[in-house]
Amino acid sequence: MEELDLLCLNLPYERPYILKNFSRSSRSPCVTRGGTIYEPLYLAMAVAFAQREGYRARIIDAVADDISFEQVKRIVRKTEPRLIVIDTSTPSIYNDTSMAEELKSEFPKSEVILVGRHVTYAPKETLTRFCKRVKIVARNYFYQQVLDLLEGKELNKIKGISYREDGKVKHNPPADMPKGEFPFVSKVYKEQLDLRKYFYASTKYPYLLMNWQWGCQYSCSFCNEYRKGGYFARPIENVIEELKYIERELPWVKSVLWDDPTFVMDEGKVQELCNRIIDAGIKLSFGCATRANISLETLKIMK
Repeated sequence: MEELDLLCLNLPYERPYILKNFSRSSRSPCVTRGGTIYEPLYLAMAVAFAQREGYRARIIDAVADDISFEQVKRIVRKTEPRLIVIDTSTPSIYNDTSMAEELKSEFPKSEVILVGRHVTYAPKETLTRFCKRVKIVARNYFYQQVLDLLEGKELNKIKGISYREDGKVKHNPPADMPKGEFPFVSKVYKEQLDLRKYFYASTKYPYLLMNWQWGCQYSCSFCNEYRKGGYFARPIENVIEELKYIERELPWVKSVLWDDPTFVMDEGKVQELCNRIIDAGIKLSFGCATRANISLETLKIMK
């Protein structure tokens, strides 16, 4: 294996007991009766952004591939990544942080950072209660933070991170919302993951998880969305080109599940996207999550 600049890890669940098929990337991380396993979308997006900038980047999904933590460590030993990004969730936080600490102990030359909703909402607790060696948390969407770390920026100049320095946890200002065209996460899926290992009961199998929009304009108190009160949408042309790529390069994929927190935030934009999909002759089926206050006109176009 070649040496890496970036290694993104969806770790196995082994502590305090082994738990197979733990869907860490789900909005409610758990093992489901229906067998749901989400693709590690945000980790894969970080790889896509890093590759676009010329970095050597790889993702390991130890859950879907049934890889043990000992096997993960062997991969780290062979690839010697400069930066290791580890996803976390609340149900698995003891597992995730203990493994992160072990990786940092055994591979001190690699910078290890934690990402995910749990550490976004509890960065100080994570860095004081659970971590002694790992010192960085990337909050919210973390693509730019990863690029800044790979570039070698000083920690106090990287927006969107919390870090421990001289025994104190410091919180930098929030990162800016992403802008412009996005690299295709589907390309990372194609090259580095086996989409047949993922399942979502309400979509046609095999399915593919991707985003059009990040953040949400609403601020519901019960929701654990990364960004509330504002959102960013990819250019529609960028989305259409990726859907065409999926049909061309992954023709066996039957459906796309939009992971947008609320798919219909601007009905005009949704109608435009749907009409562009129809005009382009794209035959994939789609699933999404949204609010109920949608006009009948928009629902008809979405169908």
